[in-house]
Amino acid sequence: MDQSIQELKLTAIVYCKLGAAKHLKETGRLPDRIGGMWNVIPMRLTIEERGTDPILTPEEQEVYDAILREKRLPGGMVHLVDARPVGNRSVLMKKLQGKEAPTSRSRRSSPRSGAADASAIGIDQFIAAIEALPETKLNAGSRKAWYSSQKEHWLGWLSQYSGAGAYDRKQPGKDAKFAYNHIVNPQMLLWLIEAAGVSEDRVTAAASAAEGGATLMQKAGAVRKQVPWAEVAKALWPGDGAD
Repeated sequence: MDQSIQELKLTAIVYCKLGAAKHLKETGRLPDRIGGMWNVIPMRLTIEERGTDPILTPEEQEVYDAILREKRLPGGMVHLVDARPVGNRSVLMKKLQGKEAPTSRSRRSSPRSGAADASAIGIDQFIAAIEALPETKLNAGSRKAWYSSQKEHWLGWLSQYSGAGAYDRKQPGKDAKFAYNHIVNPQMLLWLIEAAGVSEDRVTAAASAAEGGATLMQKAGAVRKQVPWAEVAKALWPGDGAD
């Protein structure tokens, strides 16, 4: 089964948990906004309770149909972390956003190729590249967040980047460069640059610089100062002339 359809089914279930079905029955349309900062919690619970290929209830099916009919995701989208056909998801997401499917470099078969211009890399391409990176699980004993790895953290964060998402973004719909330059979690940035293959000395320098920051924003800024987006893009899409 196309995993993009699986993700949409799971999204419909989450939307029902957050009251979308009731709003749909009363108004005939999905709410303008669904959920808030903690959407990731019902997403995770839904997968744990129903699995990744659930059978929808009649109410959930109505919400699923409304998502396709209205071509929008007012509460973000459940994003399966495991490997899956990237191209299929890219096409489906573009349709849901009312845009044509990509026809050029963003649909290459290799998820870590196709980024000739580091300033024009889309979120779908960024997600595909991160999906191809190795995953390091966080220590279960010390973990309190919804994610089990920084890779899962990145994918969950980016999967909702077309809307306000779990972090209530004020400027949704930006590109990969914008996402990298505005994230304020230094651990996410450090994991990304190391997993992407940025040189060890630059990763070490970035980690040391982050320790000197007094706030998360300062720490994240220190990482980016050592490893700007252009260098990350070159590591993620090698041999493609990203600058």
